[in-house]
Formats: sequence, structure tokens, C-alpha cells
Amino acid sequence: MENKAPITALIDAKTISDKLSENGLLVSAPAYDQSFSYISYNSNDVKENTLFICKGRHFKHEYLEQALANGATCFVSEQAFSGGASAFIVNDVRKAAAVIAKAAYGAGMGDLCLIAVTGSKGKTTTTRLLFEALNQARPGKAACTSSVGYNDGIAEGAHPNHNTTMESVDTLKIISRAIDNGVESIVIEASSQAAKDDRLYGLEFSYGIFTNIDSDHISPFEHANFGEYLDAKIQLMQQCDSVIAYKDLLDRYPKVANDLASKKLYTFGLEMPCDFYIDSLEQAGSIYSFGMWDNTKEAPERHVYSFSIFGEYNVKNAAAAASLCLILGLSDEDINKGFLRTQVEGRSEIVSGFRCPVIIDYAHNRLSASEFFSAVEKAYPGKNIKTVYGCPGNKGVNRRKELTEVVARYSSYCYITNEDPADEEFIDIAQQMIIHIPSDVGYSLIEDREEAISAALDEANPGDIIAIIGKGDEKSITYKGVAYPYKGDIQCVLDYIGSYSKS
Repeated sequence: MENKAPITALIDAKTISDKLSENGLLVSAPAYDQSFSYISYNSNDVKENTLFICKGRHFKHEYLEQALANGATCFVSEQAFSGGASAFIVNDVRKAAAVIAKAAYGAGMGDLCLIAVTGSKGKTTTTRLLFEALNQARPGKAACTSSVGYNDGIAEGAHPNHNTTMESVDTLKIISRAIDNGVESIVIEASSQAAKDDRLYGLEFSYGIFTNIDSDHISPFEHANFGEYLDAKIQLMQQCDSVIAYKDLLDRYPKVANDLASKKLYTFGLEMPCDFYIDSLEQAGSIYSFGMWDNTKEAPERHVYSFSIFGEYNVKNAAAAASLCLILGLSDEDINKGFLRTQVEGRSEIVSGFRCPVIIDYAHNRLSASEFFSAVEKAYPGKNIKTVYGCPGNKGVNRRKELTEVVARYSSYCYITNEDPADEEFIDIAQQMIIHIPSDVGYSLIEDREEAISAALDEANPGDIIAIIGKGDEKSITYKGVAYPYKGDIQCVLDYIGSYSKS
């Protein structure tokens, strides 16, 4: 039978071999007379003439078999599988995936202003604030990717998995579409795990924002210790030409500035001296306004910016975004219009229409929870806080103690439920949490998250605040390597309130 030509040749085997060799990744390559029209790491997302990448902690040979049956003609792996399919054998499949993705989808990237945002908290909000301001200044010329989804300059889309930073293939596909759409700048939420897993390997950023750091993401599946976690954040910033960092972070960890000595380093913060100094914060209704000095000018200039996302702690996220906006030459009018229209799903969302306020937030570690509850307590003095939350399996094991201590400090009652148990069992995680709840704080263990939310709402009183934290906008719960559909915390509340209002 005559060989069928590829639908559209995206990249050929020789180009891939050359790029892998340049990066010291190639062990062996297939014949050069092949080309590929699509690249995927998901056996359910395979088209005719796909190059399939065998990656992931839970990868199984059957996934490759499924991909080949669905139309893959070649694969990339660290080991040779039987079956006769052609393959690129590499010594590091994660880096190989990033190199191949950039070679296939990265044409035109040299003209982009690529921006990375990292930190233990505030990444998503800072990313979105910055995107909205850039898009206000140059409509349709900005794009972004974050844990809540992406915008390619024209269309918005859902995040394909729970990772804060998308897999390299997904990120590069969005970058490619954004370039085709005429985008000039792209903001990417960049996690330490992305650095460890090389999801952003080989990308060169014009600017990086480093918002803060606290002990988090330490487990056998993430970072071995805080030093490794900090180094991963620094690694991300070393891929940037210029870095904007929170001044307090640099004061506490001089290693950051030392390791970034070759970069143009700007600071923002609440204390002088720094390049962008926050000198005030005021609240009027749902609007927060802050003054900020730009000390990079020969004659320092004072600016005033406003945002409408709940929580005064977001002033630091807004200041980080505003600092880069000023460096890029955006006007105060564009910055303010962008900031004021910024809302982030699952971040400090207040649901009304119930007997008491219900607040949904992504707060999932000691730092984010401390700032969240402090803001809630200040906004609703004298109210009784009841909290629905959980801790994930396989990662952030220290959260089971640290997050629980924060939650119990502010809450009168805790509804402990599933977050993402991964390879662990809910009851095992919960048992490691409840030992840190003091005797004067009540709690219930309710494995099903929607049932836990319903229980909290059932028992709510007019003088309460119901806080639901840890998942934000996420629409799945991961267990044993499978992401099971979940309607989301917000929808659970809305469905309950709808039922409640009819009763």
C-alpha cells in the first residue's frame, strides 16, 4: 500500500534530532524521512501522524499502545518499548518535551515580551492583573496562562490539568496561537514544580516577578527541603533578563539577590529603600486604593492605583503588577482600568444571597491562609468563621500541620474534606490534620467535598462567615492518578443557595 503523506508537516525528524542533540538529550533517533503534524503527551489527544511523548509519573505502556492505535507514528521516551514503532530515545524526557515543543511551536517567539510570575502565593492574581492592564493598553496584544486558564489574545480556555504551570507542549501551543493572533506580550504563571519538571526549559523571559516565598511544596514528590524550593524559584528568575522582587524577600534571603546578580533587579515593597514603594492603602466599599512611588526616575513620581479584588493583602500583588507596568511605560489610566476590571475565579469570591457571607478562596498554605483569614476578620469584625478545607496527597505535607494551625486559629469549626488525595487516602491525610486542631475548636470529617460544603451551609447562622478554601476554581479532584470531575466550590454553593431559596 502506498504510504500516506502527512496532513500538514509541522516538524520533521531531522530537526527534532538536531535540537535534541544540541541540548545533549538524544540517545537514538528514527529515520530522518519522517515528519509529524501534531505533538501530544496525552493518549486521548492523538491525531493522525502524531509524535507522542511518553511522560508522567503514572505513565503506563498501555498509554503508548493507545496512542499508536489512535494515529501516533512515533514516540519519545527514556526507554525503548517493544512493538516496532519508530522512536526518539532520550536521557531526559521532560527536557526533551520542552525542546521539541519549542522547535515545533516557537517560531516568532524572539519578538515577544515574555513574562514569568512566581511566588508562594499571589501568582495567579498578579498574572491576571498584569494581563488586564497590558490588554487595556494594547487591546488584543496580550496573552496569559495561569492555573485558572489561558487567554491567547482572542479566546479564553480552561487549564488542561491541575498544574499551576501547563506542560511545555500546552504552553508552547498557546504561545504559537498567540503569535498567530498578533500578540506582543505573554504573562506566564510559573511554579517551582514547573522548574523542577522542566516545563519551561529553554524559554527566555524578558521579565520575571517574584512575589514572595514561604515554606511550601515540600514532599517526596515535590522539593526535598526549603533550600531546594527556593533554588527552583531562583532558577525560574535566572531565565529572565530583568526581575522585579518583593523587597522583604530579598532582605530575608540574600541568596536571591546574589544568585541574580547578573540580572537587572528591581524591588517593590512596604519599606524604603526600594524602587517601587507602597506608601498607603485605603478602602472604600469594595475598592482598594494605594499610593506607590516610582523611585527609578531621576525625580521620583507618586502614582495611585485601585483594584476591586477582596483582601488588602492583594495590594502587594497589585504593586508587583503595577511596577512592571511602569517599567513598560503604561499609563496610569490604562493600569487602573485594567486593575479595576480584574476578577479571578475562585480567588476571594464572595457569594451573596444566603443567610451569611460565603467566601471561596484558593488559600492553601500557611502564608496565603494567614493573609486571607486576617482580611476576613478585618472585613467582618465579630463574625464567627467556619471553614471547609482539606490538604492534598503526595505534596505539601507540611500543610497538614501549618495550614490547620492557621485555620484553627481563626475558625470556631472546621469541616475537613477532600482536596486532591492523589495516591493517599482521605482518612490518612485527615488524621494528620486533626492532631493540630485544639480542643476548643470543633471539627467534622466529611470526605465528599460537596457534602462538606452542604453541611457547613446547613449549620450556618446569620452571625457566621463560611470560608471554603484550597481549591478555588478547580473543577476536578485527583485520586490515584485520575482527575474525577467536580462541579467546583462556587457551583456547589450556588446550587445549594438556589435550593435553599426555594425551600
